[in-house]
Amino acid sequence: QLAKLLALDAQVSQAMQPIAPPALLERVPSIKLAMQWASNPAAAPAVATPRSGVVVDARLKRLVEQVKAGKVDAASALADMKTEEGRKAIAAAGGIAALIKLVADGTSEAKTVCARALRNLSVGAANQKAIADAGGIPPLVALLKGGPDARVENAAASMRNLVCHTENRGKIAELGGIA
Repeated sequence: QLAKLLALDAQVSQAMQPIAPPALLERVPSIKLAMQWASNPAAAPAVATPRSGVVVDARLKRLVEQVKAGKVDAASALADMKTEEGRKAIAAAGGIAALIKLVADGTSEAKTVCARALRNLSVGAANQKAIADAGGIPPLVALLKGGPDARVENAAASMRNLVCHTENRGKIAELGGIA
């Protein structure tokens, strides 16, 4: 999904260049920047998160903001970022809290997609703790109680991963997440 979004950004930027008057390109900073980034992706700004040392790309920050706004497609793009580097970057960008909010309060589709994203994020110990600390266990346990099969499977897989972190076991058991 992220690759599709980036390709679309590049296509729009390339399409704008021949038709947009140069004066417009100079006056609208977002168009100018998009065109520069499309022609040279390395020029896109990256922000280092001081605590973690993980580099968070501006495009990832934009995806997390879209998840905060309830955009299911953005959550799906985060769910598809399965590498260790991707999982760390999502956490550093604030993606865990945004996904948990949608698991708790989102639409049926949002809950399913965000449960998938949290399943993928909960692979590493640092994210297992971060998900629990951000309040992710109660809404995931609630998803286990019913709903579409994919949602229940993703919530169960998240619980399987979260229980690997010793500190999470008691919380999960208290909430009925372990039968």
